[in-house]
Amino acid sequence: MTAVKAIRPLDPNALSASPEEAARFLSVHRRTVDRLIADRILKARKAGRRVLVDMASIRDYYESLPVIGGAQ
Repeated sequence: MTAVKAIRPLDPNALSASPEEAARFLSVHRRTVDRLIADRILKARKAGRRVLVDMASIRDYYESLPVIGGAQ
């Protein structure tokens, strides 16, 4: 039997998120987050073996996405 990883809510005041949390926040696949980091669209830092994705860059990326429909 495999262990189920608990999903903790993302703290909106946090400075960083794991790539998995960033993917969940943006509703995209983890590989998409990896590509956005590689393309320097999302800022990330290394802390030992962990990758920390900057929350401000996650929000900036989200805000840069085009709005669909009539809402502005």
